[in-house]
Amino acid sequence: MQLILLVVVIILFSIILTLLILSQKNLTLESWLRTHQCQSYRCLNAAGLMYEKLNKSVSPCNNFYQYACGQHFQPHHPTTQPDTPNAQGGQAYQSSFNRGAVMYLNKEKAGKLLRIHRPAIDHLTQINIHAIISGMNHIYSTQYTKSNSAKYKVSQWYQSCTHRTTRNWYGTRTFLSTAAPTLGGIWLLDRNATNDTGATGATNDWPTRFFWSTAITKDISMKSDWSWMESVKKLQAALHVPAFVDLSVRSDQQSMPIVYFTPDWTAWLAGRYYSYYEQYITSIFQQLGVEAGIPYGDTEFTERVKQAIKDVELVGKQMYQIIQNARTKERESITLGQLNEIGSTFDWKGLLTYYFNEVGVTFDDNYRVYSRSVKYMKKVPKMIADLQKNYSQAVFNRIMNNYMLWNTLDSYAWHLSYEMASIQNKHYSWMDSDLETDCFLFTHQLFSTVLGAIFVENHLHDEAVNHTKAMLSYLKSTAREQVEQTKWMDYETKRRLEKRIDEMEIKYTVPEIMTNDVKLDYAYRRLKSSYIYMENLLSSVAYLRAMYNRLLAGIADPDENDWLSDRVNVYDAKIGMQIVKDQLYVPLGAVQPPVYHHSLPATLNFAAFGSMIATAMAHLLGEIGSYKLTEDAESIWSERSWQEYLKHWQCVRNQIGNETQAYLNASSWLMSYISAGLDEAASQIIDDATGLLITRRALDKWMDEKEHSLADAILPGEYMARHEQFYTSYAQTFCDKVSESKQFYQLFAGDQAVPFEVIVNHIVSENTEFSEQFKCPVGSKMNPRNRCSAPI
Repeated sequence: MQLILLVVVIILFSIILTLLILSQKNLTLESWLRTHQCQSYRCLNAAGLMYEKLNKSVSPCNNFYQYACGQHFQPHHPTTQPDTPNAQGGQAYQSSFNRGAVMYLNKEKAGKLLRIHRPAIDHLTQINIHAIISGMNHIYSTQYTKSNSAKYKVSQWYQSCTHRTTRNWYGTRTFLSTAAPTLGGIWLLDRNATNDTGATGATNDWPTRFFWSTAITKDISMKSDWSWMESVKKLQAALHVPAFVDLSVRSDQQSMPIVYFTPDWTAWLAGRYYSYYEQYITSIFQQLGVEAGIPYGDTEFTERVKQAIKDVELVGKQMYQIIQNARTKERESITLGQLNEIGSTFDWKGLLTYYFNEVGVTFDDNYRVYSRSVKYMKKVPKMIADLQKNYSQAVFNRIMNNYMLWNTLDSYAWHLSYEMASIQNKHYSWMDSDLETDCFLFTHQLFSTVLGAIFVENHLHDEAVNHTKAMLSYLKSTAREQVEQTKWMDYETKRRLEKRIDEMEIKYTVPEIMTNDVKLDYAYRRLKSSYIYMENLLSSVAYLRAMYNRLLAGIADPDENDWLSDRVNVYDAKIGMQIVKDQLYVPLGAVQPPVYHHSLPATLNFAAFGSMIATAMAHLLGEIGSYKLTEDAESIWSERSWQEYLKHWQCVRNQIGNETQAYLNASSWLMSYISAGLDEAASQIIDDATGLLITRRALDKWMDEKEHSLADAILPGEYMARHEQFYTSYAQTFCDKVSESKQFYQLFAGDQAVPFEVIVNHIVSENTEFSEQFKCPVGSKMNPRNRCSAPI
């Protein structure tokens, strides 16, 4: 009996001791976690965003995407005013912004840039836009004493654009005060037009003062010595309206500035699709008469409108005939003398001399200009000469005047009265959109450098810059290491790619002009602004002309026209790789939550921000980088590497094809329809998988060398190992909640052939480190027995 009691006591003592040990262990673990968890606002917010998406009813080894994103919903971003650079992470943006307009901002300057897209950053461009708008509103309301400041001028410019009522009051009248003398008169409204021009002179019911202005009325009358070529010069210089051709100056940091010509596409389209344009042209001309004060339905004016429409049709169809098959794939150069070989009616030298009035350049017969429509340009003088031969001088002048008037009104209709803008919107099927967004995009087209300076002022953080620079260094280093680890590359290919990575240029610094107000104000010293939008618009055209003069003279600031050779703006939100020049672009607008903050644990920064940079670098290692895109398309890969890669590619293509078909329950017809999209996706997924390996290796090196201590390295809340955080955060950059109808629309539109669930699951299932981290059993979906021999 005593023995039994002794055994029981020993057992109870062992149980109590075990409980005490476990309790102490739990207390120690809890204490350790409390000590090492990051408790800052940023970490609390990041933890909340991560854990709210998790669906723990799904095993990460069966479907990692559903585990990481199963509870994801489209986020609601309330409309608030951003307060500090970090406020952008609070999703503060104008929720009514036109999504198509935002996508335009992302794509507009892409050129040959391969952009990295993730659903997690969809809203960042909208955030950046609203941050700049808020900045302009603040500058306009508080810095009115600094009227010579470039930032104030552009802010006032933007404000005047958004005030539709003021625009309606002053629009057409202010515009005509410049347009009428620039055109040299307006036949359509000229009460003194003679019978030999086709007018009948029945103008008794017309007002004595058009647009309630004596000066405009005087300028409307066409002079007897009216010159169409003088009007061409003045339209280009004063209004930037193309008559037969349009000109610009093109330059980048690697080449000399050149004069570049393009055809007048609007008139060409009117000639090509006249039946579609006829009612639009009629409505624009009729509205001009109404705003001038001519009674609606006036017989004389109605007949003149009919004649003007025929004139526009005539010129448009003549242009259509000579422009067909005249456009070349690459730009060509031609001397001004060669442009007049067929005819000398068009004064090319006079046009350039008049426009570039501040440049000490002699535009003689040997001066070279550039275009992709050189054949068209050579035919323009003869086309005009033939018109002169076929009509009297008076009728010829009328034809040319009506053509130029139409071009001018079409170029400016959106900026004039309510009625003019609505006529144009209806014709081009433009939906009535948010004026704030439209005006921002227009300001962006003209003054992106100043907008960049406003954005930089509130969002440039020295600590974040240094932190980002260090991350980029680690990622570039591990991208080079990844070359050696890639199985399907032979020795020769690896050495070439290592050299390419070594020579890759990373562009992430902000141009000095955006941080130096003195330099910025000097560059925009000739820009004038007021509260009247049309005055600001015409001032912008004058500024554009002056800027082109400076560019051609070689005295403009390299960044004054735009940032980084027209590729990316600092407030862009997408990282990109310029595959021709091997330049990686990391704009400031992408360096922000939810994908980056310098105070967050490295696991999160590398998983989101780092993985997008690594994927951009991986493009140089993947199929896209197999050639160096020079004039001779230099091959980087050996034939052996190509053959090995194609085996790997075919395996990936087969797997994602099967997984996509099962996910969509798609018919064979649908799979055939999206076949090209699947082919493209296979190459992209290989680059994504390579990018994940690069960023994981960079993270490990960072933790070994920079984060010896685990302090502030773990998110608050339920414990998750660091590398589990890494893979989960990576997957959550792909989280997207789309309806079945939208998903099929994306399939048929070619936007997204492979669902994000298929993409993420395939990428992590190819990664052996992932399956080891989550202890996925062999044969599970995320740890398959048969992988595609993915790079390691």
